[in-house]
Amino acid sequence: MAITNSAAEAASSGVPNLPSGSVAPCSATAWSPALSWPAPKAPLGEEERRETYEGHTTALVAGGVESRTAAQDLLFTVLGLVQWNFSVPQLRRLVLDEPDAARSLARRRATVVDLARLIVERA
Repeated sequence: MAITNSAAEAASSGVPNLPSGSVAPCSATAWSPALSWPAPKAPLGEEERRETYEGHTTALVAGGVESRTAAQDLLFTVLGLVQWNFSVPQLRRLVLDEPDAARSLARRRATVVDLARLIVERA
């Protein structure tokens, strides 16, 4: 895959109607919708997502985290720890020496939960 710089470059690469700055296949084959990931059927808007995260933050404060700011930082850190497992699957396999994805994710989930509890206890 390559990032195109202009509509002219996209057109010359055989990729029809691709806007500037779009991802295009490097091969000479034509672009196909099959190369795109579909959006979720009913995506939440930013405001709805913000409300969800605010609810998590409020629950953390109610559970004993000292301040709203500390709860926001904790939530963001835990979300980052969770997402990292999906962002680097090869690294996860290599470091954990666990070829089974379900087992490695279960192991990582347990570790993230333990770390989150430890962080809250020390906060």
